[in-house]
Amino acid sequence: MKVRQCLPFDPRLLQLKLTPRQAKIYRAYGEAGSIVNETARRLAGDPGSISRTVRLVQAKGLKAGIGEFDDQNIPEISQKELKVLFFDIEVSPIKAVVWNLQPRWIAENQVTEYGRIICFAAKWLGTDEIIYEETRTKNDKRVTKELIRLFDQADVVCGHNSQSFDVGWVTARALGHGINPPSPFKSADTYRIAKREFKLPRNSLSFLAEYLKVSPKSKHSAFPGMELWTECEKGNKEAWAEMKAYCIQDVETQEQVYYKLRAWDSNKQTNLSVFRKDTIPACPQCGSVNIQRAQDIFTGTQIYNGYRCLNCKSWSRGRNTTQPREAGRNVLTKA
Repeated sequence: MKVRQCLPFDPRLLQLKLTPRQAKIYRAYGEAGSIVNETARRLAGDPGSISRTVRLVQAKGLKAGIGEFDDQNIPEISQKELKVLFFDIEVSPIKAVVWNLQPRWIAENQVTEYGRIICFAAKWLGTDEIIYEETRTKNDKRVTKELIRLFDQADVVCGHNSQSFDVGWVTARALGHGINPPSPFKSADTYRIAKREFKLPRNSLSFLAEYLKVSPKSKHSAFPGMELWTECEKGNKEAWAEMKAYCIQDVETQEQVYYKLRAWDSNKQTNLSVFRKDTIPACPQCGSVNIQRAQDIFTGTQIYNGYRCLNCKSWSRGRNTTQPREAGRNVLTKA
């Protein structure tokens, strides 16, 4: 398998025969929680160059069986390429004829034009390439089809409020265009993680970016508020350039916010450790094997081995209880 993306940090790769530069970059990659952009900031380097070096080291790891390791007892690394997609869409407004500026509802015959997807930005976890598509026509079938194609490749799709808005918009447009549904994928929604796990003043992407001290969400500078969408509909090239920058920055901010939130995510449906082909225990939150045995985890009736990830700092537990069968049978539960 060729490594096209940066996999989570694996400390065993530091035992490979690496150049000093490769070792320095890969060690910093681990200290940065497997985040390419954060590694680049720490080393004052180019994210693209950092990404290529990390992938080179990981490609060497995949060839561990031919004597690349100094320690021949280290098992060969075998991992499915994990496909986590970050994405954001921008849609045109619904237009209607109304008699009240605060209507309770709008009848179907009052609508003059329904909204459509006008552009999207996306990127794969572990890469620095941004995918951007737009349509300046009234037909969004092409961009919808491209998004469904990306969904079809993804194991996990991540966005901000994406489960309530973005994903539903894309699938609804696909339905209208007669596009077949993608293969099943898991969802990681930074809005839902923030709302479920914390009591924050706001759960917006702009607030989270500021609160977590990551790259800020873009603001409409030349075309504030609704004016940006209005000018794009007029074909204003400067407005479209700002829309593109706005959409791309949202995706980059999403990724950085997700890295900050993932260790706190209690959603058990998104388990990244299942993508490993070997039997080495890995972190469910980030897929890294850089974990250590920690204190036992107690449930209502059982005791499990506890683990702490040294990559993303999250907690996990084993699936099999450590209690003897007889001891487990004697545990009482609340009536």
